[in-house]
Amino acid sequence: MSARGESTLSSADSPQNRVPFVLPLSVFLVSAAVICHEIALTRCFSVLLRYHYVFLIVSIATFGLGMGGLIDYLALRRRPGEAWGRLAWLATILAPLPALSVLILFHRPVSHHLTSLWLVAAVSMPPFLVAGAFLSCVWRTFAGLGGRLYAADLGGAGIGSVAVIAGLQVFGGTGTPMAAGIAVGLAAVGMAWQAGGLPRRAAACLATLAPALMLVANLATGFADLPAVPMTGDRTVKTLYQELGDPRQGARIIYSDWNAFARTDVVQYHPPGEPQPWPDLYVYTDGDVPTNMKPFDGDLAKVLPDLEGFIGFLPFRLQRPEKVLLIGPGGGLDILLAFAVGTKEIDGAELNPSIPKVMRRFADLNGHLYEYANVNIAVDEGRSRLSRTSKQYDMIYMALTYAATTSGSASLALVESYLHTVEAIRACLARLTPDGQLVFVCGEERLLLRAFLTALAAMEAEGVARDQALRSLAVVDIWPEQYATGPYRHMLVVRRKPFSQAESRTLGETAMAMGLVPGYCPGVYEPAPFSTLVGGGSAADIDRLLNANAPLGVPTTVRPVTDDRPFFADLTVGLPAGFGQFLIGGAALLLCIMAAACATHSLARRAAKVGPSSDDAAGEEPPESEVGNRIGNRTPSRTVASEGLVPTGWVVGKSFYFAGIGLGFMLVEVCLAQKLILYLGYPTLSLAVILFALLLGGGLGSLLTQSWARTRLATGAAVAAAAVVALVVGLGPAHGLDRLFGATLAWPILARTIAAAAVLLPLGLALGTQFPSGVRRLEGRNAGLVPWMWATNGTASVLGSVGAMCAAKLWGFQVVLLLGALSYVVVAALSMLEHLSLRPSTPARELQAGT
Repeated sequence: MSARGESTLSSADSPQNRVPFVLPLSVFLVSAAVICHEIALTRCFSVLLRYHYVFLIVSIATFGLGMGGLIDYLALRRRPGEAWGRLAWLATILAPLPALSVLILFHRPVSHHLTSLWLVAAVSMPPFLVAGAFLSCVWRTFAGLGGRLYAADLGGAGIGSVAVIAGLQVFGGTGTPMAAGIAVGLAAVGMAWQAGGLPRRAAACLATLAPALMLVANLATGFADLPAVPMTGDRTVKTLYQELGDPRQGARIIYSDWNAFARTDVVQYHPPGEPQPWPDLYVYTDGDVPTNMKPFDGDLAKVLPDLEGFIGFLPFRLQRPEKVLLIGPGGGLDILLAFAVGTKEIDGAELNPSIPKVMRRFADLNGHLYEYANVNIAVDEGRSRLSRTSKQYDMIYMALTYAATTSGSASLALVESYLHTVEAIRACLARLTPDGQLVFVCGEERLLLRAFLTALAAMEAEGVARDQALRSLAVVDIWPEQYATGPYRHMLVVRRKPFSQAESRTLGETAMAMGLVPGYCPGVYEPAPFSTLVGGGSAADIDRLLNANAPLGVPTTVRPVTDDRPFFADLTVGLPAGFGQFLIGGAALLLCIMAAACATHSLARRAAKVGPSSDDAAGEEPPESEVGNRIGNRTPSRTVASEGLVPTGWVVGKSFYFAGIGLGFMLVEVCLAQKLILYLGYPTLSLAVILFALLLGGGLGSLLTQSWARTRLATGAAVAAAAVVALVVGLGPAHGLDRLFGATLAWPILARTIAAAAVLLPLGLALGTQFPSGVRRLEGRNAGLVPWMWATNGTASVLGSVGAMCAAKLWGFQVVLLLGALSYVVVAALSMLEHLSLRPSTPARELQAGT
């Protein structure tokens, strides 16, 4: 009897089962559209708001994916109606929502309240809610086809993560959600034609047409552009959009360009009362610290008077370098500094691909600076460029790079810059000539102090004695009265060899002659807080000194940053504001969902012991379950024993299983995305490769699980989870990934991209087996729990992304990776426990119940 039951189950799950092509295609399109909308929404908020705030908003909004599962269970499951029709209506409702949410967000009155966390998150959430309900309904109704459908889901997300790069380039941040709505509309049309009925089909066509018309109109008129924000003094809003909302500034955007890394705006200022606009244009990356584009016709004599008093000109004037590497050359001001002293060779690494485009567009103004024969500017990440070159430079110059790298990177979830860490400064020192120097210009005093301490730690790591390292550093500032003139306020100089007493004195005297303020000249002028370090103090002593005068309750830290904890621009102690409450609230919500799933099952179990039919006991509607089974080419089964009388402890285990795979996936993904930046040299490419490889591999893993017999699902999931743990540990510190990247770093970018994808694909394959195998195990015992598990998994995924950021901030990314591995240890253990708990008679009991 047992053998016969196992054979029947295996046949039911065989690859020969057929499903209308429109179903996986619709899942593919919806999944691709959702990730495109999420990334586009993140990009829009990253232009307007500071990145920690952006992360919270998008995390709250994407909670809607998990909550959609609860909507499916509580509202849709018990409504009468055929499954195809219900899915068609959900897709039809979803199609215009991404475009509508963008229109509402960036127009009055909501645009005047973009710093209201809960208001903005609430407006952003509906598309995710409906998408979550759609996908949950798919898993619940067609749970037996979970492997194939989850493969379509992951495949769509993988393609969407790549397609969004092109979408942002072509349609911009506000147009991409409209394009995503068109994709959902096509899914709605397919579903409506499968379901039949003129009203459904007409509504689906209109739902597709609406975002298409909005997209065309937006491309023609730009009516859905990002808004100016009224001046409030709130630092949450980026500088540019507050100035656009202040008529006293006279700011006007004359050109904009979107890409997956950033939005780039060229701004002209013409304050009221002044006869002419300012001669310089200002190039903003994601609405923050601008770089100057000065008028230049090839005659250096015309620009020298402006450069003579500029803080960034001081090191060029003193050293007159022959070879310079500019990290983030921006609008060309850095190139002019090098031209002014006769530099022969100028290399540059510009992370934002829009900058060269902007420079070409305004070449008549800037004098074609990027096109000179001795100027070689590459679109690349600065640290990656340093790691792949063998050149030696007299100067490595980086001005305001912290602003562009952090704001742009954070737009794609959690991707921090590696440009300002201990390891980065060591890499810079290795590329300097014996008399070379590294120059860092920033706009905030505490960031200058963090850079100083990080450079000191880097030199000590190189084996330089502390007193000698302190004599290799110098600081120059502008006068506080000049802060309003621009963000170029503080400068750190790091030399390979110490300043002599005469060189230090010359530095200070030249700075004063230029109208600047010496901040720290070793052996000559060593005021507080630098005197604390000279006297043997540590970074902790500097923190105590600074926080003694800090506002109550707002402590900061300027301790050195490393590759493992690279949060250079984040000066907060502990977690950023709001993240602790978010974690606590998210964890509480997750536990409530898990408890509600157990309570719902307990009620169904009690009803099954005394109640009428198995379908009522399981909480499923006979017509829908029959639809799902009929598509799977098998006879609908009645599993009273398995669905109604499954122990509540088994449901608890499944809840932790689905929470574990959601949490673990995000922890692993975030950490690996960080590691790929140095290797691939570009944050957007890093995220696209990791998402594509993991999701493509996950899709293949999902297809693999569809061929597994149901009695072997738990064992297969346990083995795959153990493989995830082994691969994650193998990719961790001092293991395969770092060695592989080090050995292939000099390869061309295409070869490196293929190598990274090939390494990550097996990991994606193992990761992709967990969710669909879990759904199919639910179908055999209590398919009514699928929406609850969907909600659990979605909530845990968002909690994992926020938790990864918090854990990295507190303990470092290596700990995040190990926590991801630990999550899959728990998943493997739960799967093995489930396998061991299955009695040999279970297949026979299910077969008997079905007959």
